[in-house]
Amino acid sequence: MLTVTDRPAAAGRRRAVPADTPLPWPLLALPVVLTLATGFIGARGRQLWLDEYATWWASTLDRHDFGTLIGHLDTVQAPYYLLMHEWIRLFGDSPLSLRVPSVLAMAAATWFVVRIAARVYQPAVGLLAGCLMSAVPFMGLYAQTARPYAFAVMFAAGATLAVFRMLDGAHRGWWAAYAVALIGAGAVHLVALMVLLPHGLAVLWCVRREGGRRGLVAGWVAATAAAVLALSPVVIRGYQQQSQIGGGARGFDEALFLVVYAFRNDLAAAAVVWFAVLGACLVPAARSRVIALVAWAAFPYALVIPTMEVLNLASLRYLLFALPPWFVLAAAALWRTATAWPPGIARRAGVSVLVGVFALMVPGNVELRHDPLLGYPDFRAASAAFAGARSTDGLVIAGDNDAILHPHMAAYYLRPRGIELRGAFLAQDPREAGNYDGARCEDLRGCLLRFDRVWLMTTARDDDPFSEMDPSEARLLRDEFSVARMEEYEGVRVLLLVRPAPAAGLPS
Repeated sequence: MLTVTDRPAAAGRRRAVPADTPLPWPLLALPVVLTLATGFIGARGRQLWLDEYATWWASTLDRHDFGTLIGHLDTVQAPYYLLMHEWIRLFGDSPLSLRVPSVLAMAAATWFVVRIAARVYQPAVGLLAGCLMSAVPFMGLYAQTARPYAFAVMFAAGATLAVFRMLDGAHRGWWAAYAVALIGAGAVHLVALMVLLPHGLAVLWCVRREGGRRGLVAGWVAATAAAVLALSPVVIRGYQQQSQIGGGARGFDEALFLVVYAFRNDLAAAAVVWFAVLGACLVPAARSRVIALVAWAAFPYALVIPTMEVLNLASLRYLLFALPPWFVLAAAALWRTATAWPPGIARRAGVSVLVGVFALMVPGNVELRHDPLLGYPDFRAASAAFAGARSTDGLVIAGDNDAILHPHMAAYYLRPRGIELRGAFLAQDPREAGNYDGARCEDLRGCLLRFDRVWLMTTARDDDPFSEMDPSEARLLRDEFSVARMEEYEGVRVLLLVRPAPAAGLPS
């Protein structure tokens, strides 16, 4: 069992929240079980979305094509793609298989959050913080998303736990664990290295104000320097490729409320944010740890929001690693509030608040497991329209929302047949061009002459399936092809366009 007395007390530390009751390990592991449940529920059935197709495609490239890709873009994603390459080789590329690594990473992240809260406050706070984390809709979404963001949360939380262990007087070997966690964070998501500032502030405060040993500063500097040196090639390439980052917030107001979006319910978000502020201001704990938690929660947003026109990082998935401290601080305030009242009232009030917050987040969890995601076309159903596709056919994917379209959607669903359709208007396919989209033809008609049949997948909403295309491409398709078949699905249409056979007696 874990209790506050099991860990070294840092000098200058005040008593944590009251009712410091030991909890058995199985109970502390409950949030991990809940995270695994929220991660796996729907992971098999919900079809991939935009970035997951990118993960699948990049992770299945051969060595040469992968080198070409990361030589042009996505160097910062290379370690994650290499991991997924081996995972796919061993376990396949079904939606569930692609998502299992993220589910496991988020479960590990939840355990680190439980341990952080238990160390800074007490085991009951760790239990509450972990349960909050497992219930937040966006944490569940990215737990079952084949992208590196769950790993970023895991490594950021792991690095923070290692720092706190060192502040509590643990063996210096924890600095090695800290360096490894930083390398992991930077390898999967460079933005997660923003946790360095909170950690540095905690170390300095502990040494200057709480009597921490002087070697803490040297240890932190050495571990950080080693991690940054190991990551320097990724950092340099990431800086050179930063213009390729997309998907950020469209305005200051949208960026400011990124934390709120994670809960998919304004009232639940307001409650957690309010209790987190109370936890930061009113709940006794070692000030160095509280400073680290507050900086971890606030610094990424404080940096990203004013610079979003330059860095383009104001997206919740990029800042997912900064959500855990909100849960820790909120859990501390909830427990402090409950234990400050008479026991009978405390139990009823505490349970009521928690049940209420969890209940408010249920619709968001259900919504984010809808197949397809609400507002997204049903590309998996539409893939049935390609039943008669041939390897010599061309492909055009078009529509009015680039945020939901990926050039390799069709390839993912055609993979059992070993068919990959070539872009009808591409001079170079993505493998040759070293990107996800390929290189567009300058002579559009000359490229189109390579094909007698072209498949058009479009999300255009009006009656004209060519309306949301580049006008020059649409005109060529209208002029040189006829519609042999058109099938409609939820939010998407698939057309088979066939070049008319030349009339008898006329040259082809």
